[in-house]
Amino acid sequence: WLTSSMRPWTSNVTARAAVDPRIWFRARSGCSRHGSTTGPATPRPRTLRRRWRWFFVAVGGRIGDRADVGPAARFGPDLARHLAAAQAWRVGALGRAAALYASIVRLWPHDLLALRLAQSCCFLLGDARALHEVAARAMPYWCAGMPGYDCALAMHAFGLEEIGAYGRAQAVGRRALEIAPRNPVAVHAVAHALASAGDPLAGLHWMESRADAWSNDGAMAAHNWWHVALFHLALGRGGRALAIYDAEIAPGVAASATDAADAAALLWRFELHGIAVGSRWQSVAQAFALRPMPALWPLVDVHAAMAFAAATRARELDRLRSALAGAGPVAREVALPVARGLE
Repeated sequence: WLTSSMRPWTSNVTARAAVDPRIWFRARSGCSRHGSTTGPATPRPRTLRRRWRWFFVAVGGRIGDRADVGPAARFGPDLARHLAAAQAWRVGALGRAAALYASIVRLWPHDLLALRLAQSCCFLLGDARALHEVAARAMPYWCAGMPGYDCALAMHAFGLEEIGAYGRAQAVGRRALEIAPRNPVAVHAVAHALASAGDPLAGLHWMESRADAWSNDGAMAAHNWWHVALFHLALGRGGRALAIYDAEIAPGVAASATDAADAAALLWRFELHGIAVGSRWQSVAQAFALRPMPALWPLVDVHAAMAFAAATRARELDRLRSALAGAGPVAREVALPVARGLE
């Protein structure tokens, strides 16, 4: 989604661009009011594909072990911050990772990877205000016609939803879809806004009317199906929701920790609604049992604990508790008490 939306591009603007990135943005997007200028060239940004690779190398703890990454001394300041943020995330220091990613966005508001990861960290910290602000502060540096503008709008829409601005979130998400009708994050942001506003019927209609944009093999497909199932459940259509679980969500639990978390969350809701789920907990618990503990996201650990408890997998639940006790502060302070409270 991100890598297909951004391309590396160069610029040659005045030195003012070094202190006001907005000038650089407008110059590159055709929105500049400053005209053609001369001055030191702005360095070419790295492609998002390379940044994604460095992020996963950092999270995997292999910095310095990969020849294609190169020595840290060769990184520019933006990439050095990316590596520092990814490594902070890896050791469970989500607050520091969020702050570092937010600092990247402040200095380089065009960095969609940093914006996406900053919002992810804020989401995991439960900091809705910061999740919104990191995108909102970047938006003045964007304008129509820039590569990736729909992605920036989609993340801004999600931030608006998280602070309760449901009407604005829908408007911004729809604007993103006017630019890129198949942007799954924008579809998701509008669905979230409709769900949070308490309108499952409108939410279901929205998702069904946009099915061709998200019901594919993309990374967000299963999560968007999860939203559809929740809309059906809210409308009293438990049988339809269960069928969606079996067809669209359960098949992915072994391949994706987040899909397994969605599966656990949905099974929990089924039981709260009095819907029998049979042996479905077992496959979800098994998927979590085969994954490293703790997970990269404490939210995943909470759902793993739910699955282990529901499937009566006491040994795995104890192993998860021990892992969380030695993890980062969010895991210890949030996920561990939940895991201890489930039997």
